[in-house]
Amino acid sequence: MKLFSKILITFCLLFVSIGLHAQQTLSAVGLVNFPSIVTMNDTMGFDIVIRNDDPNSGFTGNIDIRFITDYMMDSLFVGDTSMYSFADTIQPSSVDTIHIGGFTVSPAQFRTGDNAILIWPKSNFAGVGDTISHTIKVLSTSAIIEHTMQIDNIILYPNPVTNVINFLLQNKYNNIIEKVRIYDVLGNLEYESLYKKNTPIDIHNLSQGIYMLEIRLSNGENVIKKIIKQ
Repeated sequence: MKLFSKILITFCLLFVSIGLHAQQTLSAVGLVNFPSIVTMNDTMGFDIVIRNDDPNSGFTGNIDIRFITDYMMDSLFVGDTSMYSFADTIQPSSVDTIHIGGFTVSPAQFRTGDNAILIWPKSNFAGVGDTISHTIKVLSTSAIIEHTMQIDNIILYPNPVTNVINFLLQNKYNNIIEKVRIYDVLGNLEYESLYKKNTPIDIHNLSQGIYMLEIRLSNGENVIKKIIKQ
């Protein structure tokens, strides 16, 4: 909760003078498919649920979806940033789900590690109601190790994966893979098994997130690939 203390205070100051007196307000009431773990410079998409708080009047106008992180305030404060702007109509006391695409995790706005993010709708035609907060862990790109050995013929699919992950190999590689391990982002071993030809890996019991899959080769080398569990 400490992550949000400074960001919430600043949020209150930001909105003292931007329309809190307005009778009609818009609220952010839900996030869908917003990840908890990402890699720096990743581009992602998610949905945000916006509610028209007015029980009597519908809303019609432009809405900006804005955000701020605690890192933006800890470093050089650059103000709230518009992620997406759209025209919308929302009926009284109703919600609308808007897709936000092409959102990049930028080092100017996120630190490596835990980040507190606050998201809200902003419009010249309505005040701000409820905001929505989230904690997101950002991994350094250097933490996603890709072995320099070029083995283009070892392909993992599907990725992202829901239940099982398959190996697509040329025959010559079936005999050099000895063992498979899967680690979480903290380095904890979550799965280990000897490699069995043409046998998929069942990871349905793993939680959603980013994992490192280590392929142990018979020559002692390792190939590490990033997988995303949905």
